[in-house]
Amino acid sequence: MKEENTAVLEIKSVQDGVESMLLISDVRVSEKKDCRLIEFDGTEICGVPGEVTSFKIYNDNNVELTTTGRHRVSSSMIFEAGVKQHCHYTDAFDEPVVIGFSTSRIASSVNDNGGRLEIDYFVEYNNTLSSKNSMKLTYKYNT
Repeated sequence: MKEENTAVLEIKSVQDGVESMLLISDVRVSEKKDCRLIEFDGTEICGVPGEVTSFKIYNDNNVELTTTGRHRVSSSMIFEAGVKQHCHYTDAFDEPVVIGFSTSRIASSVNDNGGRLEIDYFVEYNNTLSSKNSMKLTYKYNT
């Protein structure tokens, strides 16, 4: 793989049985010393203009999802299989909240054409189970 590639990213997510899909073009994929980095800029359709969302895939047991930008203080979620984490998040009303989440499974694979990442996790709000979620990212390099 070149130092940095552009790709098309498909994100499928399921929250309590309801599936949604998002297709994003011009995603940047690069190999770093300790991780594979997938990042894209926010738009009106996907996120907020001026924000950058990144997935850092460290291995099959550790993924960091971060959003930074002009409208939001950086938010970060660390997915680690078998571990309960807490993150600080700013909701749609600009109110800070603390969310707990437990990752049950992470799987990733890479080939010459792109790769995929799957994460299954549970979200808690005020120590009460809020939802069961899964996220599947599939990316294909632009030719």
